[in-house]
Amino acid sequence: MAADKFNPTLTPASALPPESETARALAIVDHGLNDWDGGGRFDDVVALLSKICDAPIVLVSLVEEEEQRFLGRIGLGVEATPRSTSFCAHAMRMPDIMVVSDATLDPRFADNPLVTGEPGIRFYAGAPLVTAAGIPLGALCVIDRVPRAGLTPIQAETMRVLASNVMTIIEARRDADARDVIANELAHRIKNLFALFQSLIHFSASQPDGTGGHQDLVDRTAALARAHGLITDTDRPSSSGVTGLHALFDTLLAPYRHAVALRHRIGGEDVSVGAHLITPMSLVFHELATNAAKYGALSQVEGSIEIEVAREADAWSIEWRERGGALTDGAEPTHSGFGSRMVDTVVRRQLGGAMTRRWDAQGLIVRLELPHATFG
Repeated sequence: MAADKFNPTLTPASALPPESETARALAIVDHGLNDWDGGGRFDDVVALLSKICDAPIVLVSLVEEEEQRFLGRIGLGVEATPRSTSFCAHAMRMPDIMVVSDATLDPRFADNPLVTGEPGIRFYAGAPLVTAAGIPLGALCVIDRVPRAGLTPIQAETMRVLASNVMTIIEARRDADARDVIANELAHRIKNLFALFQSLIHFSASQPDGTGGHQDLVDRTAALARAHGLITDTDRPSSSGVTGLHALFDTLLAPYRHAVALRHRIGGEDVSVGAHLITPMSLVFHELATNAAKYGALSQVEGSIEIEVAREADAWSIEWRERGGALTDGAEPTHSGFGSRMVDTVVRRQLGGAMTRRWDAQGLIVRLELPHATFG
């Protein structure tokens, strides 16, 4: 069995490169682990490893910024301990199982409170838990209160297999969550499309005969389909004809025009939108436009949208202003629906930016700040 012995040149867990810790923090959120306690998913893993290794303590440890949390545990009464005392913060950086035969003789851990106090660690063995992208999240470990020479080959191989199984469970859970989000999103999109299509029919039906109401409806529906295509057709982004941010906005807002009159104004700088941005940008602004048509400026005949794009020192800013809509008292709504939560998630996780909302007497004002790197 390969065991990593003490090496004074190893990087201390508290002195890891900032970019490495940033990647780990993002991976923890991406895998949905930041607010998950394991839900009993690893009970069988720790129970089996405890029997195979004849160890009183077995943990599935997630190493976070300030602490390590145990997503699975047997033989330990606490759910978390400080990261500063974590053995697993060292083990997760190793290429294979890290073995500490006697922690009282290891300079890294001899003064550790988990060694000098409860639970009185002497023997430790930890297998790293690493994502498919090579990012370490924590370790699967066995602990004993008496020194040991090491693990037998059978014990070491079982630990490796079970560590792999832990990551399989974590990755599968993330994938299942992603499928649920997509399903909810599609259901939400379809519901909005039906509502918007119904409003277009009502609007066209209210027009006097001979004013082209039927063709108006056909044109609006076709424009709506093009906008929806930007969201769903990620395999052929160039088919939309969108080459810049202004063109993307024009396409998404085309369904809301009155006859030949535009109901939106786009100002400021333009910037190219790469294929990887088509879907998240379309999701965000399709949601804003749909809500404006249902509740905001575009629900009123005289309402309009103003969009201003600017390249600032630290980021691109995009400001969405609803004008001439339903009057408000400027108070922020107390309820946040699925669409708003979805938009916040897309902006933060897919675009790497931030979004703020405020209301004045004219309606909603949204400001997006996106890093320069988002647009390449």
